[in-house]
Amino acid sequence: MSVNSNKNDNPLVSVLIPCYNHQLFISDCLNSVIAQTYKNIEVIILDDCSTDDSFLVLKQWESKLRERFSRVIIEKNPENLGITKNLNKLVQYAKGDYLKPMASDDMLVPTCIEDLVLLANQGCDLVHSDAFVVKGEVHWENIDHSKFTKYGKVIPSDTSGLTNTLLREFFICAPTILYPRCTFEKYGLFDTSLSFEDWEYCLRVSTNGTIFYLDKPCVYYRYLQESASHFIDSEESRKKNKRFYIEKKKVFNTYKEYADQSTEIVFYNKQLAAAIVLYDKELAKEIVDEMKQKSIRIEFSNKVRIFLFKTGIYSAAKKMKHILKR
Repeated sequence: MSVNSNKNDNPLVSVLIPCYNHQLFISDCLNSVIAQTYKNIEVIILDDCSTDDSFLVLKQWESKLRERFSRVIIEKNPENLGITKNLNKLVQYAKGDYLKPMASDDMLVPTCIEDLVLLANQGCDLVHSDAFVVKGEVHWENIDHSKFTKYGKVIPSDTSGLTNTLLREFFICAPTILYPRCTFEKYGLFDTSLSFEDWEYCLRVSTNGTIFYLDKPCVYYRYLQESASHFIDSEESRKKNKRFYIEKKKVFNTYKEYADQSTEIVFYNKQLAAAIVLYDKELAKEIVDEMKQKSIRIEFSNKVRIFLFKTGIYSAAKKMKHILKR
C-alpha cells in the first residue's frame, strides 16, 4: 500500500499521466515533472493507443525519467480505454501515499507537488488549487507568468452544502487535484460509464468528505479547442455535447437529493444555452420539452437566445461578431 521510504521520510507521490495524441506537448509535461522541488516521486504513464508519435516520444524520455524518479512505468494500452478506465488503471499501478493525475498536455509549477502535499498532510480527502491558463503555443522553455490569466473561479468560503454548490458550478480546476491514496479506498475508483472523471468524483467526495483549496496557481492548464470538454460549431462537437449532456444529466440525477430548486434551474439552463450555441435544434428542443415537463423555468437570457435562434438572427449575429473580430 503506502510507500514512505526515501531518506527524508517524505511520502511517495505517484504522478499519473494518461496520454493520448499529445506528441507536441508531452515533453513540456515531463520537463515540468522533472523540475519539481519535491523529490520522492514515481511517474506512471499509460499511452491510450495514440495515433500520433506520442509513445515514441515517451520512450525517448524513459532513461532521463529513470535518473530522476524512484520508479518509472511507461506502457501503451493494447486497446483504447478512454479517460476513466485509463485513469483507474493508473491508480491501480500507483504505490504512492498521494496520487497526482495530470493530462499529458498540462505542466506543473515547480513547487506544485510540494505545496499540495503540505496542505493535504493536514488531513483531507482531496486538495486542489488555482492554475495558470495557457494556450497551445506556450511551451516549458517560454513560460512567462505575466502573460497568463488565472483559472480564478470563485471558491465558496462556506463549505456547508458543498455538493449543491458543485452541482451548480464546478469551480474546481481538475488538473490541480491531488488525492490521498485513502480517498480511493474510501470512495472507490472513477466511474467508467462516463467520458469525464472529475466532476462526478468531486461530487462523490463532497457528500461526506473534506476538500481543501490552495489559493495559489500550481498548474499550467493548457486550453486546446480540440480537448474533450471544449466545443466549436461543428457536427462532431454537437455529437460530443449530446453525449456530455446525457452523462451530465445522469450525474446530476445521482446527486439531485443534495440540490435545491434553484440549482436544478441553473443546471438545465446551462445545458440549453450550450445546445443553442452549437446550433443543435434537436437537443435544444429536447431540453426545452424536459424543462416544461418538470416545470423548470427557462431563464430570460435563454428565451432571447431561443427567439434569435428560431428567427435565424442568432446565427447571423454570431457570424458578424466573428467577422468584426478579424
